[in-house]
Amino acid sequence: MILRLVPEAKAGLMNLVGWAITRLHDDEIVTYRAWNPFLGQSVLMRAPGRDGLDEGVAETLRREHALADRLEPDWAARPLRMIRHEERPALLLSDPGGAVLAAAVASPLAVDRVLRLGESLSDAIRRAHEAGLVHGDIRPANVLVTDGDRCRLTGFGRARPRLTGETGGAARDADPRDDLHALGSLLYALVTGTSPTPGRPARPGERAEGVPARLDETILRLLAPDPAHRHASAEQVVADLSACAADLGSRRGSPAVRPAGDRARLLEAVRILSRQLTPEDVGRTLVRLGIDLAGASSGTLVLLAHEPHVAAASGTGPSGAALTERLGAVVREVAGAGRALVLGPSPALVLGVPLIEEESPVGVLCLTFAPGAAPPGMDMIEAVAALAAQGATSLATARRHMDVVLREALLSEGEHLSHAGSWCMHLASGRLTWSPEHFRILGMEPDPAGSTRLDWFLERVHPDDRQRCDELFAAAVRDRRVFELDYRVKSLDGQIRHVHGSGRPLYDSAGEVHYYIGMLMDVTRRKLAEDRFQQAQAELAHVNRIAMLGELVASIAHEVSQPIGAGSTNCEAALRWLQRAEPDLVEVENAIRRAIQNGRRAGDVLNRLRALVRNSPPELVALDLNAVVHEALPVIQQELSRREVTLELGLAPDALEVAGDAIQLQQVMINLVVNAAQAMETMRDRRRVVKLTTLAGEGDHARLVVRDTGPGLDAETRERLFSAFFTTKPNGLGVGLSICRSIIESHAGTIRALPAEGGGAVFEVSLPRLRGARA
Repeated sequence: MILRLVPEAKAGLMNLVGWAITRLHDDEIVTYRAWNPFLGQSVLMRAPGRDGLDEGVAETLRREHALADRLEPDWAARPLRMIRHEERPALLLSDPGGAVLAAAVASPLAVDRVLRLGESLSDAIRRAHEAGLVHGDIRPANVLVTDGDRCRLTGFGRARPRLTGETGGAARDADPRDDLHALGSLLYALVTGTSPTPGRPARPGERAEGVPARLDETILRLLAPDPAHRHASAEQVVADLSACAADLGSRRGSPAVRPAGDRARLLEAVRILSRQLTPEDVGRTLVRLGIDLAGASSGTLVLLAHEPHVAAASGTGPSGAALTERLGAVVREVAGAGRALVLGPSPALVLGVPLIEEESPVGVLCLTFAPGAAPPGMDMIEAVAALAAQGATSLATARRHMDVVLREALLSEGEHLSHAGSWCMHLASGRLTWSPEHFRILGMEPDPAGSTRLDWFLERVHPDDRQRCDELFAAAVRDRRVFELDYRVKSLDGQIRHVHGSGRPLYDSAGEVHYYIGMLMDVTRRKLAEDRFQQAQAELAHVNRIAMLGELVASIAHEVSQPIGAGSTNCEAALRWLQRAEPDLVEVENAIRRAIQNGRRAGDVLNRLRALVRNSPPELVALDLNAVVHEALPVIQQELSRREVTLELGLAPDALEVAGDAIQLQQVMINLVVNAAQAMETMRDRRRVVKLTTLAGEGDHARLVVRDTGPGLDAETRERLFSAFFTTKPNGLGVGLSICRSIIESHAGTIRALPAEGGGAVFEVSLPRLRGARA
């Protein structure tokens, strides 16, 4: 499994959900261990104390993180990632195990253990100096102690470049002997249980019993006020402490405390090697552990896949073309023989050990010794061979691990590009495991634990779709069948997203179903594109209707011109009857009457047009207001469904009879409902609902109320809302509500707009009821 963590740049998104966190040591920077039972992994975390956050502390953590590439896991806790934890910056590090030295030591230690710790810690400091760093803060809180008293350094936030040139280096460079002075203080405290007095401290042997004179001298030399009187390097300290251990072992009639090739060191090296996760880390660690184990001056790992190539190299010592040629010969001979070989001594003594995988060599570890060094014994060769065997195993494991990492990365990238996340549900527990993209669809950052529960997910489903989703999923699980559905979810940032979900049962070898697996695809863009297409279709239809106005005008002209033409003809006929020598008054009267009828016909056509445009008084008939609402519902439902708005209908239980024009009243209802839906189109923080209600009002009036949950209306807008050509919509004409008011006033009624309690707007229409119709 991969440890997925959130960088500090995405502040506030990392919460270590699913990780068991244990406090190891309290200090200005607190050290924790976090363990994830699902991943089977642990990490160390360093974070500011709870009393407050000093920006200097946060900067110290950032500087330590910046040194990650220069720190190696066999002598330091390597930084992994800056995160946010409990709203504070924190640094995650690799976990070598063990405990913080400050928490592990409560009283003076036995001399032999001090020597083991001191030698390991001195060696870690030597490795830091070789990496070009002066730690600058060597103290028990920054030392981790693992099994076998192996030490790792942490707390590199105050580290500075090592002073190397004879001229003194840059002004900010540090003297490595400062670390040695701090090491002396730490050893003094481990031996005596007290801190040394600045300046001229008492000899450790005067404060604790059984301290060898050589250890006394080593510690006091480390504490010398003048750096020139201290050890010149950490390597000298390692040598002095090793000599102390040898002396102590000789006096006790036993071997030295920790000979170079002992079993404990080998087991510790194998354990370190087995924790590396990438082939590059395995190679670097194998070379350095081989150098330490064998006492070599340098090492090279050559891998044989495809063409032989150097995978890792470390250390100092002999070099040149002759040595390069010798190493090539060692690689060829060791790979051919399939066993360890020692070649030399000119130009240098080289130990070559094969890395065997499935009975074939996959690499060769070459260890080069300093001039004059004695050839390694069989015990040493066997120890290095055992380390190389673990190296071959760790390389194979790391490659498989990287294959998994690569496949997961490809899958994650594919999901990200397609906006489709995957999920798996354990039916017995209801536990859901999501892929990173599934989290992102819901507006969340991927969680390292990657899991949640079904009931939490259902809370993210849109309220109007929740019951349908729950019932469909329950039925699919009950019947062990595949399912697909489209629904909406509300992400944590409040956005409504359209998704397409699917799932299928996962059968085991016995035909039982314990898991369901599936995918969730974000189809919001596609849905919006479909809506835009439908809107374009509606706009095209509107254009077509406008184009039809030309035909309508022609039709109107035809309808009006015929009676007008007929009237003109009849008037001309009447005029001719009058101009006769003997006027025929009966014919004149008939012609005039026909002309009048034709004029009335033309007037009726114009009156109908005028009624449409100017809202002339309608022809009122007895109507049930509830029945008028029911007749308009199909149109209303269609408009609201297209805009994803929920309709709540509340009609009076008794008939509400009014005198009115059904078509015009329905026009008012549809206009008010559509306006309410349009006002909620951009709303994302709550449900979009229109409530349509009829009820008996005060006196002899019936009321029609349209209420929405939109942004509402301010006082200035309410005053001008029913004015002609006033609109709050970008593309509105400002005539809809003006026409509504004209229609209602023509019915002897009133219309008004009010703010709704809790948000939204209310439009209330009041119409007089027919006499005798009151309940």
